[in-house]
Amino acid sequence: MNKPGFKAKNKSVSNRQLKVAESIKRSVSEILNNGKVLSFVTGDQTYTISRVDISPDLKNAKIYVIPFGVNNTDDFIDILNDNNAIVKKYLINKLVLKYAPDLKFIYDTSFDAAARVSDLIDDYNS
Repeated sequence: MNKPGFKAKNKSVSNRQLKVAESIKRSVSEILNNGKVLSFVTGDQTYTISRVDISPDLKNAKIYVIPFGVNNTDDFIDILNDNNAIVKKYLINKLVLKYAPDLKFIYDTSFDAAARVSDLIDDYNS
């Protein structure tokens, strides 16, 4: 099963990468949804972590986020990235890894692209 993300030439993502990425996704969701942690960052904003891509050495993770009802998504993502050390600190306590991965939050545009394709299909069928 290939997933997009960090890949070496002609190599697919390992099962270990998939397991760690899923653990990071679940843990970061819990950390951000906890009212005590980062409530000053996320406030009452609704968002989804759509996927996590992790490097083969498990030291870097890209966390794809889709914020809902946010006027400026770039500011929201910048705030998450500015406070990723706090998220990493709590993540260390949740995961059992040799190294805690560096986290980078990225706005996920896949749903926007899917909506554009859907609109094009609707326009074509009209």
